Amino acid sequence: MDLNSVSKEELIKLLDAQTKRADEERKRADEERKRADEAEDLNRPTSFEEFLIACHIYITVPITVQTDSSLTTKGSITAPTGRYCPTFLEPWDFHSAQQSLFDEAYKFLHPSNASELRVFPPRQVLEHQGRAACRYPLGSEGDLQRHQFLEVENPIYDTFQALAAIPAARERFSLADGVVFENHLNSTTEIPRDNEAPVIPRTVKPDQNCIFHQVNGERNLIYVTEYKAAHKLTDDFIRSGLYQMNMYEEVVQRAILPDKDDKDGNAQYNAKRLTCAALTQTFDYMIGQGLEYSCLTNGRIKVMLRVPIDNPETLQYSILEPSRDAEPVANQDGFRFPYTAVGYYLGLTLLSLGSPRRNQAWRNSAQSKLNKWEVNFEKILQGIPVTERKIRPSPAYRAPRYPLNDRSPYLLRNRRARPIFDADTHNIVYAGPGPPPSDDEAHGREPPSSPLQAIERRKRQRTSTMNSQPSRSGQPAGSQSRPYCTQRCLGGLVSRLPLDPKCPNIELHKHNSKGSFHSLSLSKVLALMESQINDDPDSCRYLKKEGVHGSIFALTLKGYGYTCIGKGTSYKSKHEAQIYALLAPLQGITIPVFLGDVHFTKSKYFLLNRTIIQLSLMAWGGKCLSEALPPIEKQDLAGRVKQAQRELLSYKVAHLDFEDRNILWNEEIQGVMVIDFGRVKVIKSLKRKTDAVLADMPNVRRTKVVVKMCDGVSFSARAGHGG
Repeated sequence: MDLNSVSKEELIKLLDAQTKRADEERKRADEERKRADEAEDLNRPTSFEEFLIACHIYITVPITVQTDSSLTTKGSITAPTGRYCPTFLEPWDFHSAQQSLFDEAYKFLHPSNASELRVFPPRQVLEHQGRAACRYPLGSEGDLQRHQFLEVENPIYDTFQALAAIPAARERFSLADGVVFENHLNSTTEIPRDNEAPVIPRTVKPDQNCIFHQVNGERNLIYVTEYKAAHKLTDDFIRSGLYQMNMYEEVVQRAILPDKDDKDGNAQYNAKRLTCAALTQTFDYMIGQGLEYSCLTNGRIKVMLRVPIDNPETLQYSILEPSRDAEPVANQDGFRFPYTAVGYYLGLTLLSLGSPRRNQAWRNSAQSKLNKWEVNFEKILQGIPVTERKIRPSPAYRAPRYPLNDRSPYLLRNRRARPIFDADTHNIVYAGPGPPPSDDEAHGREPPSSPLQAIERRKRQRTSTMNSQPSRSGQPAGSQSRPYCTQRCLGGLVSRLPLDPKCPNIELHKHNSKGSFHSLSLSKVLALMESQINDDPDSCRYLKKEGVHGSIFALTLKGYGYTCIGKGTSYKSKHEAQIYALLAPLQGITIPVFLGDVHFTKSKYFLLNRTIIQLSLMAWGGKCLSEALPPIEKQDLAGRVKQAQRELLSYKVAHLDFEDRNILWNEEIQGVMVIDFGRVKVIKSLKRKTDAVLADMPNVRRTKVVVKMCDGVSFSARAGHGG
């Protein structure tokens, strides 16, 4: 183009066009960079702050509840169950209780002397999980469980994985192998073999989650979460029905009901009765399991619960609503990280990790002070007309006091930080300092001490608690276990024979006597042991071994040293005692020496999946074959096992659970021992039926054998031997 022939106006147009094209190219480049940045931001790991906000925005806030009754579940009505209920309900300041622990965890994940840790799932993953969690309105406890798995369980697992990777955090919180959420137990109930009615244990229900702390492969229960679908236990019911009260007098024992025409009175009564029924289910489990903390939730509302150790008649509660609690209020100190659902459960889990389970003596003592309520949540719910389930609005929502500490690390950090997400993705604005007005301040609450003071005080409390309270298994912290008595020792006690000089507890058995015989009779040992376990149930040492037919304990008779195994069951039964009596000649040789049964009459022993009321005492059988058997002995193991089976059959007993778990290696006799006679068949016609069984075994012939339990004493029996 000849510029000399172009007019000034045309030149200006050309320049404008070039400028426009350049601006458009810059704009396109900026948009591409922005899209690339957004894509990178969506797919890069998040920091703890970003993680909390994303979980809140994508999973907590969008939750909805099914209002169409035809699409909701209706629980089955069972007979009302007698549950221990609290006498008093009183508010609890959970926010203050969790504050210092949350701040500590935050500082580990956002260190002041290093870059923030980006170890949490990307926003795109969390957004996808949110769509999955909130795709449908929640219409059942099962829907609620699935939502809670993504809202709190997965995030808490991720948070503890991140903390456990930091050595200082791992040590500070005693994280060990982390925490696990489980809504089922591998529990089974033994069926009694006589006519006595069993006491069925109350196991974990499908609408209840157990949270365990894993330590060296063992699971220790730290709290439970009870699920109630929000169309059954509504937000309004919780807020209207839960307040400070004498629950036993106002709800359980209430005789005068509101007038039929008093709609508000009936609505309040229904809300209170249904909410208290839900609380009682959780409280009963907390008492039986010795838990300080637990939670009841309908999805939107989390009710944190606490039973004071010195006042088990009182259940403390804190009503939380994270979808609203965490939102910024009037640009005052921005997003409230501790008040998210993940923040609340992080606080609850850390509190629970620092609270050892109460021992068996405390549990029995607590139950002795409490009343029972014959209550069934579903029956109460279905007794409330549908028209009365929509009560008048509950008390107006009041945002919780925040901040509790102006020096919390996220406040200091974010007063000078940029927004984490832009306005298109739900803007979170960090405003200037200044605590918000608080209703709590009007009630004279003092602000908490500095984080460092709170941390040090918490450490002192935890140290004191660990020194004075039982271990998580419910075993007294200072308890010591003695070595087991020998088969020969306990066989001598049964048969009134001399002491076994090889028993590690022989000096205690003598009990200042110079003789060579036991200073106590078997009946006296059993009487003293029964008295001991009722006065001090924690004298039973739970070995964390479970079987189809019971739970295994170790017991030592104080002052006399008799140390043996106790097989605990949730009902009274004479079945195994009868089988051991039938197999008396084999005791101490093929099966352990059996002492007898003792019972919890004044007390009980509470386990996760059964409540123990009977212990069958016997000598320690040995170790499992895979751990204890020397390699050289494994060569003829099959023959030894068959021999043991033949000997049982020779006394008309067919063991129906003859598996490795019920066959032990005993060093004392240098042979195998068979245990667990919950599933056996007593053969009425020995010759016809036993011979049929033995015929299936090669090279078997019937011979007379003599087995010796102690020097100078022998038992004659018929047994099968391989040829």
